[in-house]
Amino acid sequence: MITKEYYADFNSFEFLFITEGVAEDETQISVWGKNSMGQLVTAHRIISSELLGPRGDGATGATGATGVKGATGDTGVTGDTGSTGDTGATGDTGATGVTGAFQQFQVSENTANTVGSSAIPIVAAATALKTITITGVPGGSRIWLTGIVGWESTAGNTAIQLQILRGATIIFSTNQHATGNTTYASTSVNHVDITPGTGNITYSLTALTIMGTANAIGGITFTGALIQP
Repeated sequence: MITKEYYADFNSFEFLFITEGVAEDETQISVWGKNSMGQLVTAHRIISSELLGPRGDGATGATGATGVKGATGDTGVTGDTGSTGDTGATGDTGATGVTGAFQQFQVSENTANTVGSSAIPIVAAATALKTITITGVPGGSRIWLTGIVGWESTAGNTAIQLQILRGATIIFSTNQHATGNTTYASTSVNHVDITPGTGNITYSLTALTIMGTANAIGGITFTGALIQP
């Protein structure tokens, strides 16, 4: 604000204001007179809004060029996992698979099957130790037979024979010899019956002595598996 005080009796006076620079369009000027009491009077005031009228807004300028695309922001945090959806309908039952070769398994063994679980004398006449039956055997099948017998010689040098019988027919045999009294041994059997017949077939595991005497003391196991053609 600039204050100029004049005490002469003028009939008129003139002020010249020059504006320039970047703020030229935004500059407004007013001049006020005062009376002898120092109060503003209306006779000498000059207000740009009264002289020039209200300033209207100019026309909107052309839109500037689009700026360069900013950098991609950081990935936001992963949201909470949604609730589990409903279980879908059960699918159709698949086709029946091919029938496997092993159709049946039978086993006979001591309980518990440990050393000392049996005390069966083995003598010159065959003694049945275990028996199994394979049921519903179809034509052309095979029967896989396995077993083991733990035994002890009781009279010096001893030899025993283990046999597998189908019914009353011997289809497999094996010998084992033990030297000296109170000698421990185990003898295994392993045989495939390729002509078992049909229906229910019974197999027996038997033992006998060829010389000396012995006891079957365990463990003792005899198994049979049906193998279809």
